[in-house]
This record gives sequence, structure tokens and C-alpha cells, in this order.
Amino acid sequence: MLSEREAKALRRIEQQLAVDDPGLAARLSQALPDRPSPWPQRLYNSLITAVLLSAVLCLAVGAVGAGLAAALFAGALIWARGPLACGVVAPRRRGWWRAGSG
Repeated sequence: MLSEREAKALRRIEQQLAVDDPGLAARLSQALPDRPSPWPQRLYNSLITAVLLSAVLCLAVGAVGAGLAAALFAGALIWARGPLACGVVAPRRRGWWRAGSG
């Protein structure tokens, strides 16, 4: 996430680029990826939930092998999803020793 000052500087650069070279500005705006759709993430989260529920159900009825396999599969799905799969990057926390940690 950009600070307010950085966002203003970026907007000025974009505006200046649009004035100086409109063709390049148009090509750059077409090359930028759109915001990712939430549907794949929702589907993925639903799949993880279903696998975890099946793991709990298998363990509850005594099918330990199937429950452990489902739990491992759910863990693999969670690991594969990763923090960048939804397109959102969590802001980095600043330590108390760094300037601007507020």
C-alpha cells in the first residue's frame, strides 16, 4: 500500500506520461492486470471448508485413515493457496525501532 505522498507522486507521473506519450500510457494501462475476481478465492475457501468438514466427520465416525488423509489434503490446499492467491498483500508491520512505526 502506498502512502498518501507516494500515491500523489504516482498520479502526477501518470498524468505527465499521458501528456508526454499518450500511446505508451494507453499500452501500459492495457497491460495492467485487472483486479482479481473474488470467485476463485470463494470457491477455494469453500473447497477447503468442505475437506476440513469431511476430515472432522471421518474422525468422528472412526474412519481415522480417511480423516487424516482429508486433513492432510486440506493442509495442502491451505498451503497452496498462499497469501498472494487472493491478490491482497497484508501490510508489513513495522518494529518499534523503525521510524514511522507510530
